[in-house]
Amino acid sequence: MNNFESLLTWILVPLCLGLMTNEYMETQKMKAEAEKSAQEAQMAEAKAEARALLITNRTITVEVEHDSDPSTTIYPVTLSATNSFDDDQGDELSFFWRQIGGSSVRLNDTRKTSEAKFDAEAGEYEFVLSISDNYGESCSDTVIINVKPEPNSCPTPVIRK
Repeated sequence: MNNFESLLTWILVPLCLGLMTNEYMETQKMKAEAEKSAQEAQMAEAKAEARALLITNRTITVEVEHDSDPSTTIYPVTLSATNSFDDDQGDELSFFWRQIGGSSVRLNDTRKTSEAKFDAEAGEYEFVLSISDNYGESCSDTVIINVKPEPNSCPTPVIRK
């Protein structure tokens, strides 16, 4: 091997290795980006499934005690979502309560509070709570409130002879 061939070997071999290394690195980078995209898609799908699980339908029964006053037919009810949370800590939550079933009741202003209060007569009331964060993500949950009438037993007649 003459000096020229030796010089070419010293120049071309590292150059080819460098090009091959760059190509390999680009391929690895593309694979990593594809994996990251797939993971992000899986995470988004998991979040959507979790959000769907939040939408439930529960019934809460309110038992009213007998108070010996037939004029008390209205009972104060408080709906509370104080245990609601956002996995993204620090997000500001907004609450919106809306009645979707039962005898119409007037809810207090519920735009920023986790509680809704109303006065109810015996009957069934259905509400949906929508919670959104300051990024625009929103989830809903429904609840049915069943207010039982005040219990009252029939008086027992006793006839004496």
